This record gives sequence, structure tokens and C-alpha cells, in this order.
Amino acid sequence: MSSGPDVDQILSVAATLISATLLIRLRLLHLWSAPLRGFAVMLMARLLQDLILWFPEYPSRHYTILWELTSVPVLVTQALAGFSVLQSIARLYPKIG
Repeated sequence: MSSGPDVDQILSVAATLISATLLIRLRLLHLWSAPLRGFAVMLMARLLQDLILWFPEYPSRHYTILWELTSVPVLVTQALAGFSVLQSIARLYPKIG
């Protein structure tokens, strides 16, 4: 059996890199207006969670507690990003919003 990284670690690093890349692209292209602002805030919260969870060992109590504490802000930013999209749709199509 190989002692290299497992699939979960590879996927975690890939997701973090993709989030960071998207955030950098949004910043470089000056796409910080709604609804992309909510999306960018959501990405930042997810990146912060990934960075916090990078340090504790995965199957540990410390990891579980940190995951629980950081999941709440991530879920809140996801909800806010969704509301931002709904508000943008309502502004673009006033007869349906």
C-alpha cells in the first residue's frame, strides 16, 4: 500500500486551489459587484475554513470542533450569496421579483 496522499487530501487541496484561483480572478477582473460580491465573500469564508482545518490532524476531536465552529460562517455566507443572486434577479427582471 502506498504511503502517499490519499484521495481526500488531493481533493481538499484541489478545492482550495480552485477557490483561491477564482477569488484572484474576481479581484483581477474587478468583478466585486453584486451578485459576485456575495460569491467572493463565500469563497473567502471557505478558504479561511480550509486554512484553519489544514493544521489539526483529520480524525481528531480538535479537527471536529474547528470544523463545527467554521461551518456556521461558511453556511451563512452561502445563504447570503444566494440572497444576493435573488436580489440581482429581482433588479434585472422587476416583474418577477
